[in-house]
Amino acid sequence: PAERVELSIVESGARRDRGEMQAAVVALEGPALRRQEVTPWTVRLWYAYAAALADAGRTAEAKEWFASVAAIDDDGETDAEEILAELD
Repeated sequence: PAERVELSIVESGARRDRGEMQAAVVALEGPALRRQEVTPWTVRLWYAYAAALADAGRTAEAKEWFASVAAIDDDGETDAEEILAELD
């Protein structure tokens, strides 16, 4: 599962680089994103999804996901709190 998640994050980033913002969002949607339990890759996946949503102009949804990332990012791996403040 970790490798599939990482591959979807890479695919999403490539789609964003090509300007395919909706495809970047879709690349991350799947069973791993819908999981209720927090896994070792959850922070990275949720962060990538929030960023893809923001780039697709879906700001309200992006804010919800960035807030979720900030709530579980105990190790400070991301700048989710800063981006969330910028989006407000």
